[in-house]
Amino acid sequence: MAETMRQEGIRGKYFRPSLWKALLTLAPPKELVVIAEMALRKGKSRFRTPQTVHLRPLGGRPITVRPRSSDARVVLDVFVGLFHLPPADLPAPGVVWDLGTNIGLTVAHYATMYPQARVTGLEPDPATADAARQNLAPWGDRCQVITGAAWSSDGDLSFSVDEGEEFGAHVVDEPGGGSTMVVTGMSLSTLLADETVVDYLKVDIEGAEHEIFSHNTEWASKIRCISVEIHPPHTVESITADLEALGFTVERNTKHWASVIGRRPASDSSR
Repeated sequence: MAETMRQEGIRGKYFRPSLWKALLTLAPPKELVVIAEMALRKGKSRFRTPQTVHLRPLGGRPITVRPRSSDARVVLDVFVGLFHLPPADLPAPGVVWDLGTNIGLTVAHYATMYPQARVTGLEPDPATADAARQNLAPWGDRCQVITGAAWSSDGDLSFSVDEGEEFGAHVVDEPGGGSTMVVTGMSLSTLLADETVVDYLKVDIEGAEHEIFSHNTEWASKIRCISVEIHPPHTVESITADLEALGFTVERNTKHWASVIGRRPASDSSR
């Protein structure tokens, strides 16, 4: 998510004329001003306390946006970009997993779009995971957030989170600059142990893609459709090769320059 914004530039990305309609229908006008100012001015925004906004794609339900954080930029990235959505021809999913949940907006959108779905999110940063749980309260027990980082094995990981750039938080080899903490790494085999089939798996894990696709991959046979946002040092070509090795048919995501969609034939996964 963060890499997308760095590559395209937030002003150029969100204020192209073709996207004005999406912006203007996102929230009530006064609240849209709040979102835009917090996103564009970042730490210099006049808003110093959490702000509540009512997002129309979520049925007008309230969402809390934290000050001096990347939350407002995530609002724009999710509901203007719509990169997280499954392919339009995918049957309505009943089981959705979201790796890289951030403050819960993508989970909330899935729960709104698919009223029968059970949606589980994974978020490594405990503070951001708590924010997601607060935002997801209106959907009750259909939505769950697990605090942890997707990895190839279970165990402690070093995780870097910079204030104002929470959407780019990532696993690091060694503690370094910014705010580094220890988080719980969890393999997908552990996370999905109780699932028979996952209809849609969204992966936005800031550079850990190859790690989960190349080790301890027994979980992959359970996935009907997977969407992967790709971050350096990985490439579309390398992640495509990883997914094809796991039995997926892979296509480019037309909504995102660094994202691919993987599908598994229905005969390969069954409830």
